[in-house]
Amino acid sequence: MDVSIIITNYNKSEYLREAIDSTLRNLISTSEVIIIDDGSTDESKEIMKSYSNHPGVRLIFKENEGVIKTRNRAVEEAYGRYIIQLDGDDIMEDGFVSKALSKIQESDNIGIVYGQTSFCG
Repeated sequence: MDVSIIITNYNKSEYLREAIDSTLRNLISTSEVIIIDDGSTDESKEIMKSYSNHPGVRLIFKENEGVIKTRNRAVEEAYGRYIIQLDGDDIMEDGFVSKALSKIQESDNIGIVYGQTSFCG
């Protein structure tokens, strides 16, 4: 497994489906998506469950402990050599995973790759 895409979520149901769909458009054969919920009280869990049968997607539900513990738990569960982190209200641009993987594999001196942030709304 090359890439684990982690989506951490806490009460982002308004944006969560778009965040998940953007990662699924970026899946490559050697990637996975881990969606981890930090005890949301909105409709997030139902949205996440609608992706439960999607290949390459793993869901984790846990009690609220904050984003740091939630992100660390997802990293512990990840199979990928590389981690891409999103929050439940982030959108990944099409082609990002392939471009990031290509860039990071160019040299042993590259330890982190990130994209430009665009704000909307």
